[in-house]
Amino acid sequence: MSRVIRERVEPQNLVLKRYRGDRNYTIAGSETELKHGQAMAIKATDGKLYPYDKAGADGLNIPIGIYVGSNKTSSTDFKGSITTSADVLKDKVVGIEFATDFNAIIELQKMGTFVLDAIEGKEVNE
Repeated sequence: MSRVIRERVEPQNLVLKRYRGDRNYTIAGSETELKHGQAMAIKATDGKLYPYDKAGADGLNIPIGIYVGSNKTSSTDFKGSITTSADVLKDKVVGIEFATDFNAIIELQKMGTFVLDAIEGKEVNE
C-alpha cells in the first residue's frame, strides 16, 4: 500500500507584483548553481542568459531581468524564466550590489523591473 505525504511549502517572496507575464529564455548551462532571484543578462555572442556580471563583457554587464525559477545546477543549457515587468524585493535579488551598482538598477528599470525595499501603505479599492 502506498502513502502520500503532502507538505505545504511557503512560496519565495521575490516578486511583489507582476505587470506582465514572465519571459522564457535559454539559460546557459554551468557548474555553478543558479539561484532564485539571480539578476540575468544576455550574452551578445550567443543570445543565451547568464548571471549578471558588473565587470563582464559581451552584454553580461547589463541586467535584463531576475530569474524566477527554482535553484538549479545544470551543465547543459535549459529553458528558464525571468521577470521583466514587475516589482521585486531588493533583499531577495542575487548578484547586484545595490549600494554601488546604480547602472544595474537603471537597466532593470528600463526593462520594467523595479527593485524595492518594501511595499508600504494601504491598498484602496474604489
